[in-house]
Amino acid sequence: MEFTGKLRRMQWLAGDQRSASYPHCLQFYLQPPSENISLIEFENLAIDRVKLLKSVENLGVSYVKGTDQYQSKLENELRKLKFSYRENLEDEYEPRRRDHISHFILRLAYCQ
Repeated sequence: MEFTGKLRRMQWLAGDQRSASYPHCLQFYLQPPSENISLIEFENLAIDRVKLLKSVENLGVSYVKGTDQYQSKLENELRKLKFSYRENLEDEYEPRRRDHISHFILRLAYCQ
């Protein structure tokens, strides 16, 4: 009996393809997302993005931008809302995906 490790090799390739979608933590949002998502996920991503932007706005009023206290509060908000942050580079696909999709959802919602 011969084991080739095909499943493991396929999972490894899938991981590389996923990381190729979002290679950097800083996105420029040049291309809109092309995947299908459920209406519930669409709504949740929009709500989470609005909460994050509101938190950033409130932190900017309460703290001086760039200070350690501001940075730590902002990092806590990013973690709480599960948006992309530089902690686990192995598990960054989902937060970066959420960031990318939610950016375009709000861009669509607030366009005039």
